[in-house]
Amino acid sequence: MVVPMKYEAVPIDFFPRVLQPTLQFFILIVFVPILYRMVSRVVAEKATRAKESMRMMGMGDGAYWLSWFIQWTISNLVLVTIMWAILMINVFSRQNGGFVWLFLFLYG
Repeated sequence: MVVPMKYEAVPIDFFPRVLQPTLQFFILIVFVPILYRMVSRVVAEKATRAKESMRMMGMGDGAYWLSWFIQWTISNLVLVTIMWAILMINVFSRQNGGFVWLFLFLYG
């Protein structure tokens, strides 16, 4: 025999429904300034032919691409950590912080 138990009313949280369509847009907007800065630096480098002059001085392609990778990774790391701290305090307080940080880092 099953005896029904009284339980408290569960409050309905509409925040996930509001967050679902807007979070992706705001995360994308956060990464736009970094992308803009990188693209403008690549264009300026193409205009000044810095890569060709460094190649004439003996720099290899590996060092050139490694410098861009390190620069993007450091910028992404700083931005993702700041964004993660804000989101963990205000939005994802009950989620695993490691997964949220990894998601943001891989998205960046």
